[in-house]
Amino acid sequence: MFVAQSHENNTSRIKYNFIFGTLLCGIYVTIFVLFDWDFWDGVIIDYAQRTDNIVGLKIWFFESQWFLQYYFYIAIRHTAQLLSITDGLVQDFLIVLSLFTLSLQTARIVEFLLPNDKVAFYGASIMVFVFPYWVTLVSSVLIFHVCCVALCLFSARKILTGSHYYAFLATILLIVSFQLYSNITSVIGLSLLCVFVSQPNSNFRKRAYILLTIGLFCLVALLIFKHYYPPSGYYKNYNKISFPDFFEFLYHLRNFLLPLFILLALFLIFFSSHILIKKKLPSINYRQAGKILFLILFWLGCAASPYILTSNSPDLLFYFWGQRHGFTAIPIVCVFFGFASTLLGKKLQLSYCIILILLSFSVQQFQFIQFLNRMVNEQIIISRLQSIEKPLPGVVGIIMDIDNTIAINNYATTWLTQRAWNDTKWYSSRTRKLGSNDLEYKIKVPEDLLLQNPKYMDLYLLEHFEFRALTIIDLTKDKIEVTSLPSPYIKSLVDLNRAQIRCKGQKCNLYIKKKYLYGDQTL
Repeated sequence: MFVAQSHENNTSRIKYNFIFGTLLCGIYVTIFVLFDWDFWDGVIIDYAQRTDNIVGLKIWFFESQWFLQYYFYIAIRHTAQLLSITDGLVQDFLIVLSLFTLSLQTARIVEFLLPNDKVAFYGASIMVFVFPYWVTLVSSVLIFHVCCVALCLFSARKILTGSHYYAFLATILLIVSFQLYSNITSVIGLSLLCVFVSQPNSNFRKRAYILLTIGLFCLVALLIFKHYYPPSGYYKNYNKISFPDFFEFLYHLRNFLLPLFILLALFLIFFSSHILIKKKLPSINYRQAGKILFLILFWLGCAASPYILTSNSPDLLFYFWGQRHGFTAIPIVCVFFGFASTLLGKKLQLSYCIILILLSFSVQQFQFIQFLNRMVNEQIIISRLQSIEKPLPGVVGIIMDIDNTIAINNYATTWLTQRAWNDTKWYSSRTRKLGSNDLEYKIKVPEDLLLQNPKYMDLYLLEHFEFRALTIIDLTKDKIEVTSLPSPYIKSLVDLNRAQIRCKGQKCNLYIKKKYLYGDQTL
């Protein structure tokens, strides 16, 4: 696509890529379709869909400036109703479509750099599907992210190679994909790669300059917009740019470079093997190869910079929700992988690709198993909560045995009680004991900002919440222990600011960030 190929070869590549893509996407579809479940912030979307109450979603996405994500889920909902299917099936289809699009466009970039190298083409294509970061798509809130990444790469390709008519439409779609702001800097890196690798004075280079201009213009526009209209309300400090200190910078940089370190480590092993066997260096244009590798690394730096400036980064080996920060880096790592494989020669290239693809696939599936195990544990928690009598409305602290490596936030814990008791009368948080011998706990309560605005109540599963009791449920015992502390003295939580309740016996202290509100009070 970036470099002219025969129609027959082009059609054949698309055909085989489609087959690989369909088979690998089937893994994702099977997982998502078989289980009606959601994780992390996705539980908020699940709650809005099941209760047909999207008021909270609007304030959530608008205050955090994810404007298009709100309309994205509205479109999913209307499409599902029109086709008489579930919202989840529409979301599954979008995952498959996005992954396939991203895989094909990534492979086409490899084709631009390495014409007629089928192993690199298919290797990069398959690596996109099996990359470990995609495990976070078990949370529906992240589906919009992968759609934006796929749309960005597709639109950039159309601008670079399509007709003027398609280029105009692609520009509009590209700007839409910039709702995921890191796409803007990623496009700048891709543009510079295309500029310096393409032939001077070629039409392709001119189009690459156009793409670069679009990216720079949108970046400036975004910075101006973020300065004068920052996130507001509950999300006023969301994605605030702050320059990390040196060691924090190295930590986040390491996280982004870790996939490349693994690729390079295996590459050096194969490269050394070639020298030992052949007694000579591979025949490579080292100057050109170094230039391309440097430009790919620069592209990765462009994609990573927005996250590093907001003190975020993905972790390849340990699954957690921060892996979403690596979505824009996935096609770049896969291009690096495809290009590096060609430096080994034909005999070692295929083995190198197969080993790394199997390694990535194994890590990905291991992480999927962990999420599925957590889903089973959450279902067990719901069943155990259903086996006890519903407590009085109010704050519920739950002691549970879910693996801490994937933090379960308060929204997800509240979602468990909402599904167990089929109502929104309780605010739940994961609770832990503070003392080994006494009844002493640390329990979070709703922040004042949530309770001051009814729209926040709708958003965070608190539609019918009222603080009539504090209940502690210990699910780690063979026999469930329930401690209920009615609270007639606490009339309102409106004045609380990130408060926590600490209880010992029948006495509770309300600890507040700035001051004590109630002190030591017998309930």
